[in-house]
Amino acid sequence: MGDPYAELGNRWRHARRAALRASVPGATDGDPDEKILAEALAADPEAAAKQSFENSLALGKGFVRHHSMVLEASDLPEVARALDYPCLQGRWSELPDGDGLRLERAGCPLASLGPHACRVAYESVLGLVLGVTETLGVSRHEAVTGGSASCVDVFHERLDSAVRFAPIPPEMGQILARIQRSTQRFDSSVQVSFLGLSEGVLLYRVTGGMGHLSVSGMVERSLARHLPGLRIKEHSPRAVITT
Repeated sequence: MGDPYAELGNRWRHARRAALRASVPGATDGDPDEKILAEALAADPEAAAKQSFENSLALGKGFVRHHSMVLEASDLPEVARALDYPCLQGRWSELPDGDGLRLERAGCPLASLGPHACRVAYESVLGLVLGVTETLGVSRHEAVTGGSASCVDVFHERLDSAVRFAPIPPEMGQILARIQRSTQRFDSSVQVSFLGLSEGVLLYRVTGGMGHLSVSGMVERSLARHLPGLRIKEHSPRAVITT
């Protein structure tokens, strides 16, 4: 019997390639992976990312069914070595309180193709990890394409995990607290939550109240005034069907 992880790596490469070829009808079997990736990104980067996630998730589920083996977070470093994929190579460490794993690495060759290439890689990793573990999520805290010196991914069990996003620096937190108080005075029924940072982007969520769009606009204007240059994004929970 061969190495199941090495076999998984080979099948995963074919699954990622098939996902990209869906956006590049003219691609041939002899085309290098890098060429197909570049063409898929030029054609439809969102479709390439979505299909990469779906193909990887399906492959991970198939691995679990075939081997009757659900992987755990502690298995990931060993699996990653066998998969030989740039986004899974680096320095692994356990998170405090056993809340998951952290992977830090230097930027890989994919970064030269820009943030869309990194998004495709991230979606591929997310799909595979979710498929083979059935529970683990992946959050990208930092990426070289977002201006960081290294890439940092966190693998965690819970959607509400405290480590899902990178922490907000204290100085920024003080400004955000003032903005929250201002929105409460504007509409006491609304709740503004600043969730954390992801690849240098501040994620926030607005719940409750009747004037959701008005509050979001006020939050973004306040952020632009007090923290100019900070990239921001309103965040909605991502539903993933795993059955």
